[in-house]
Amino acid sequence: MLEILWSTDSRDSQGATTARVYQTVRRGIRPGAIILLHDNRGTTETALTEILHQIRVRGLKAVTVPELLMRDPPTAEQLRSHTCG
Repeated sequence: MLEILWSTDSRDSQGATTARVYQTVRRGIRPGAIILLHDNRGTTETALTEILHQIRVRGLKAVTVPELLMRDPPTAEQLRSHTCG
């Protein structure tokens, strides 16, 4: 089993405002980033349109974790040494 963690926590589950969620996520946007967002938070839903816009502006594409792993799977050495990422 492969453990998947995030590279940026939006802090939405800790009560961050929409502006704070957006600012935190914006700083974490980069190729291969995994951004933790919760779909049961109004602040996240409100920030999502601008977050997705920032991803596109940077020439990136939002994908699911399975899609990310299919595009860039960990090597056997990374799996053995637990250094994926």
